[in-house]
Formats: sequence, structure tokens, C-alpha cells
Amino acid sequence: MNITHEDTVEIEKKDFIKFAIEVWRLRNYIEPIQDKKFTIIRHSILNVFSLLEKEGISFVELKNQIYDAGMAVEVIDIEENPQRLKGVNVIKEVFEPLILLNGQIINQGRVILEKGMLEELPMSVNGGMND
Repeated sequence: MNITHEDTVEIEKKDFIKFAIEVWRLRNYIEPIQDKKFTIIRHSILNVFSLLEKEGISFVELKNQIYDAGMAVEVIDIEENPQRLKGVNVIKEVFEPLILLNGQIINQGRVILEKGMLEELPMSVNGGMND
């Protein structure tokens, strides 16, 4: 079989994005596992991740970031947190990452927010003064 310059492989954008998301998920799942049985798998996933980055793909880290309504993310759920100040919304979990190709958004992130519910910080018994 001869492969010429004209014989190029085209990948649908949506399939490529799905592939990138799955590689991101695998990386996030496998990185914390220190079991030696996973060394080869971890290495392979990181190699694929590096190849994506080499082609201009970048993943925007969103977890634990303060949420802004202007972010390129879809909020799929909101969980209330009574210990966080009201009005402070933080990205608790990322279901799908925000993906850029050469700086341009190709996938809007999908996230779960943690919504602050605490009206104000409680005062300490001595009013915060040191005696």
C-alpha cells in the first residue's frame, strides 16, 4: 500500500475533541496512582498528552478557580457550601475541560460549582483582639 501526500487522514473535530477529553480524564485519573503496575500506562498517557500539547492543544485548569459568569464553561450543577462566603462561587469539579487549540477555544468546559452560602464571617469570642 502506497501512501502519498494526497492520502491524508481527516479527523472530525468533534471526535478529536472527544479524544482529547478522554486523554485528559485518563491523565487526571492515573497521575495520583503511585502503584508500579501503572507506570507504563501513566507514561503512555503522558506521552499522548504531550503529543496533543505539541499540536497546539492546551487544557485550562479550572478546578478550585473562582467562577466568573464570563468564563467559557457550562455549569451543569451547583452545590451549596454553608462554610464559604455568600457570593463566592468556586469550581468544585470539572466534568469536561476547557480546551484551546493554538489559543482558540475548541471545547467549552463543563463544571460543577460550589456556591457560598455563609452570610458573614463569625466574630471570635474576644472580638478578634489579642489580649
